[in-house]
Amino acid sequence: MIREIIKDKTILSTVGKKVNPKAADTKRIIQDLIDTAKEHKDRCVGLAAIQINEPVRIFIVRASEDKYDVYINPTIIQTYGEKYEAEEGCMSFDGTKTVTRSKGVILIHQVNNKFIREKLSGFYAEIVQHEMDHLNGKLI
Repeated sequence: MIREIIKDKTILSTVGKKVNPKAADTKRIIQDLIDTAKEHKDRCVGLAAIQINEPVRIFIVRASEDKYDVYINPTIIQTYGEKYEAEEGCMSFDGTKTVTRSKGVILIHQVNNKFIREKLSGFYAEIVQHEMDHLNGKLI
């Protein structure tokens, strides 16, 4: 289901709660995130659950035209590489803002009952850092 993108700063400041990856609610939220991201595909490269008014630790990143990577209960355990300034937009805000990002991250996230470790870099890592900010209630 396509959901409204939240712009309210009070809601967006909410820290997401962990979820059960196998729960029906989790699967519904993931599908809603994908449906909503597809509806805004001209502008949306990533979307966090809080942006559709679901205060949980889930976000998605567009991997290709019609494929989205799903991150459940993610945590950045390490950043690496040089820091740089990026001009980022957001579905929940108008315009862009300058933020500091790391060239890469090491992230763990849950797939079923296992935690997976991934090393990410470049623009993809920038998107992940942006979405992690959302899960942690941080506004860019």
